[in-house]
Amino acid sequence: MPVYYINADDKNKRAISIKQQLLAGLGIKQLAPGWNRFEPYMLPSMLKTAIDDETASNTMIILDTLKKFADLLDTKSINRLTRQLENFTTAGGTVVATGHTNKNKDEHGQYIYKGTSDVRDDWHCAWLGTPLGTENGVDRTSFYNLKARGDVPETVTFAYRRARDDYKSMFESVERVPADEEERNSIRACLIRDAELHCEVADAIKESIRSGASTKTLLIDRVRENSGASRSHIQAILTQFTGPADMGYLWRITKGKHNTHTYELN
Repeated sequence: MPVYYINADDKNKRAISIKQQLLAGLGIKQLAPGWNRFEPYMLPSMLKTAIDDETASNTMIILDTLKKFADLLDTKSINRLTRQLENFTTAGGTVVATGHTNKNKDEHGQYIYKGTSDVRDDWHCAWLGTPLGTENGVDRTSFYNLKARGDVPETVTFAYRRARDDYKSMFESVERVPADEEERNSIRACLIRDAELHCEVADAIKESIRSGASTKTLLIDRVRENSGASRSHIQAILTQFTGPADMGYLWRITKGKHNTHTYELN
C-alpha cells in the first residue's frame, strides 16, 4: 500500500530530514511545505488526480496536522475538506490525521479536542490520546476510542523510550502494550486524570504525609485545616488514591502496632 506522510507540522529542516531517513526505510513518502514545491493548498487537486487516474485505491495519506489543511474552528472550512477526503476514501483510499488538544481540560479532567465537533461527527473513527507518565524510563500513552464504524478496541496503549536528540532511537522503541496490560493502563489513566482534577486536596494530603501527619484521623484533620475541604471529600480522595505504586496510586497503607493504619507516599 503506498503511504504518503504529509508533514505540515515540522518547521525545522533537521527534523524533516531525520524523518525522511526513517520513513524512506519503510517505503513511506514524505511531503512537507516548501520541499519540492509542495504546499498544503495543493492537497485537494492531488486527491482529485488520484481519484481520476484510479490510484486512490489502497493508498494511505497521513495529514500531520489536520489544522494545516482546514480551519478547525470554521465548520464550512472543515466540512469542505471532509467532502474532498470522503471522495478519496470512497475511491478506496485511506486518510489518517493528527490533531491537538486544548491546554485546559473539561470538568471531568479529560483532554478536549481543539476544534469544532465536525471531525468527530463526520469522520469514521476518532481517538483521544492521554499521556500516562514515565515508569522505568518508558513513556506510555493510552488512546481512547471516541467513535468507531468498525471492529476496533475501546482503548489501546503504546510505549516508547524518550531519547533526546535521537529521534531514530525513540521511533524504533515504539511498541504496542499487550492487551492484558490494558486494564492496568486504564486505571493509571483515570488516576492521572482524577489526580489533576482533585489536585488541591491530593497535594494537601501528600504534604501532610510528608510532615508526619500520617495516621488517618490526624491526616484528615490536617488536610481540612489546610485546604478547607469537607471531611467526606477528603476521605473519598484518600480512599480513591490508596493502592500500589505500580498501578499509579499516590499513597499506600501500612499497618503498625495496635493495628494502626499509617499512610506512606508511593
